[in-house]
Amino acid sequence: AKLANHEVVFIPGMKVGGILFGMYWKRATAAGAIASALVGVATVLAFTWVPALSGALHGFHALFPATILGSLTMLIVSSLTQAPPQETIERHFGIFEKSKAE
Repeated sequence: AKLANHEVVFIPGMKVGGILFGMYWKRATAAGAIASALVGVATVLAFTWVPALSGALHGFHALFPATILGSLTMLIVSSLTQAPPQETIERHFGIFEKSKAE
């Protein structure tokens, strides 16, 4: 029952770093997004189920540290792995360059 109460938090905790960095950072990688999602879920679970950690939140929701740690994980893992191919970057970000030129 406790898991069902927190399912709404798991989804954002998993995706915040991956979605934001994937949309706005050309260096974001799939490995970074996957690692970010795993860290986000693990953080929400830890801060929800471990009494010592949940007490350390001082009124903040478990999504707060999950977003921070997931985003840091996205930055670190994406920086340490091979950048996406230029073709992929152009496919996803080329529309912005075309609109600037017009």
